Amino acid sequence: MKPLQVAIAKIGVDLHIFETLKDSENALTLSQLADESGASLGLLGRNIFTKRFLILILSVERILRTQAAFGMIKETGVNEFTANRFSRLLADPNASGAITQV
Repeated sequence: MKPLQVAIAKIGVDLHIFETLKDSENALTLSQLADESGASLGLLGRNIFTKRFLILILSVERILRTQAAFGMIKETGVNEFTANRFSRLLADPNASGAITQV
């Protein structure tokens, strides 16, 4: 995995996105995933400025679409996502533990 893929996978592990998708029988919408993960949709496009750094807080939508682009989850429709083989693997505590150590 490349650094961006590792970072996006870590976000998915930390927000329990992979577990949530694996446990769901149906595709989940962006709103449902945000509610389940505790991530805020209100963070869309909000910037935090510090003296030296501009930190862009990524929206849940961008995180999920990036995960889908890397094949970590499957986008089944507009703002609808479901688990695939890779996300089921990352939902496993042993595999997710390895990701958090990278």
